[in-house]
Amino acid sequence: MPPPELRPEAPDPFEDFERADEIIAFVHRKYGDEGVRHCFSEGIFYRERLEEIVLDLCAVGLKKPAAVVAEIAAKSPIEASACPYREGTANYVSWMRSLKWKQQTRRDKRLTPRPGYGSQR
Repeated sequence: MPPPELRPEAPDPFEDFERADEIIAFVHRKYGDEGVRHCFSEGIFYRERLEEIVLDLCAVGLKKPAAVVAEIAAKSPIEASACPYREGTANYVSWMRSLKWKQQTRRDKRLTPRPGYGSQR
């Protein structure tokens, strides 16, 4: 057997994906609803981000994986619940402003058309 540096790498099925909705579409196609649920079975996923993924999936007509992600989103905490500061403090206000800015930035990026998006579905 050749040394590790000379062995060909196994192809990475996720290499061509840039966004979460693309990965979820791939996983759903290959592993179905349970595969999508498994993707979100560990860790913390905030409702707002999952709802964005649902919108992206619906935008390209992938309603089945969108329904699974929507089901997961409904049970997920909101992002603001992760704030480590007491309400009313300066740190709390700053953290919430930052959160709103991040959410708006993600929303703006999501609404920007991407060339060729959805052409391989």
